[in-house]
This record gives sequence, structure tokens and C-alpha cells, in this order.
Amino acid sequence: MTLQYHYQLGTRNLNQVAKGLTAMLPGLFCKPVVVHEELATDLGGSPLKVVDVAVLVRHLATFLVGALGPGPLWLQTTNVTITDQTFVLIDPGQYTMLTLRFEELLVSFFSQEIRLERAARMAKELGGALTVHGQSGVAVVRIFLPRTR
Repeated sequence: MTLQYHYQLGTRNLNQVAKGLTAMLPGLFCKPVVVHEELATDLGGSPLKVVDVAVLVRHLATFLVGALGPGPLWLQTTNVTITDQTFVLIDPGQYTMLTLRFEELLVSFFSQEIRLERAARMAKELGGALTVHGQSGVAVVRIFLPRTR
């Protein structure tokens, strides 16, 4: 309830998703979780409704409970311009991007795929995309949403 009230303030964007994750994760883990945030102060708005922010936070948080390794979680938001479709499978244009970077536990990572799939479906419905890259024990999840201003 407290998180939902927080989301109603100001423009809804991926910074609110990042802050929601930071607020929710300590209560979901049995160990301290180190979260580093690099949030863009000029991040554009996104076509997120209050309920979209809450649902996206829930899907990502439950995914991370099973996939997050022993290292810290890095959250970064930025404005990006997609110029061609080779980078992600979305139309060229202006987007906001949330990046989650963390050490992965491969067994749990793949068992949590359904939760990430729900977040990907939601991003697609909002006109964006979700990408996943893994290399040398590090996973990078990126969410792209159209920039509305």
C-alpha cells in the first residue's frame, strides 16, 4: 500500500520501478541485498499506469529472488535513441531504459524465466521490449519503454 501511494506522485517512469525494487528487495531476501542505483534525473515519462509500475516491480522482484547471486544488484536508468532494429526488436525511436545487472545463479536464473517472461510481455504491451544477456556469470536485463516526453 505504501509503495502504491509513492508511485502516484509525479511522472510515472522507470525510475519508479527501480526505486520500487530497491524498497521491496530487502524484505524478500533472508540476507542483506546491496543495491547500487544510477538513476537519470532527466528520465522521460513512460506509458506506465500506477498499476503497471506495481506489477512490473513485483514481476522483477520475484524473478530476482531466484536469480540474484551473491554480489550487488546494479540499477541504472537512461534515455536512449534506437536507430535500427538490430539492437532490440522494437521500432526505432526515443525510449527510456532500465538496466538490471547482477551476478547470476544459472540454475535459479532459468527456473525464474516465467516471471521474466511476464515482465517482457508487459513491456511489449506498452510498446517496448525486454532483453536478457548473460556472460561469465553476470546477467544484464534491460527494459525499454517508449519515452513520452
